[in-house]
Amino acid sequence: MTTAWDEKATPTPRVSLTCAKSIQPEKIAWIWPEWLAAGKLHILAGMAGTGKTTIALAVAATLSSRGRWPDRTVCHTAADVVMWSGEDDAADTLVPRLLAMGADVARVHLITGTMDDNGRLRGFDPSVDIPVLEKALLRCSGLQSKTACSQSMGFFGSH
Repeated sequence: MTTAWDEKATPTPRVSLTCAKSIQPEKIAWIWPEWLAAGKLHILAGMAGTGKTTIALAVAATLSSRGRWPDRTVCHTAADVVMWSGEDDAADTLVPRLLAMGADVARVHLITGTMDDNGRLRGFDPSVDIPVLEKALLRCSGLQSKTACSQSMGFFGSH
């Protein structure tokens, strides 16, 4: 059985329980009011051909270019976007569609794989690579407002 932690280096993980009374309520910071919250996980899931990539690309285009949301409200703050697609190629599908949607492609960063310690590139696997992605995002000082979105496991949120 595989686990998400290194059993030799760290003890078995434990569940952390926090009494709700000790948690201070906070307001939600919205990217798109009432639709996309900053710093929250938003999942786009569905069968192939149902529009997941189209939605993710439209969000990326709107965020990167301060465009308009589907309800015609304006995106007031442009943001950098980190995007992964497990189904579509960057060169022949994602970038052409981003350009057609008016994205500022200088603000869109595509996850093209995961590099191991020996410099070998393999496909990005969200089931194990999210911690590696988080570390990469922290190292990217040029990404002032980090927003990540993916077609099958989407997370949108300025950090």
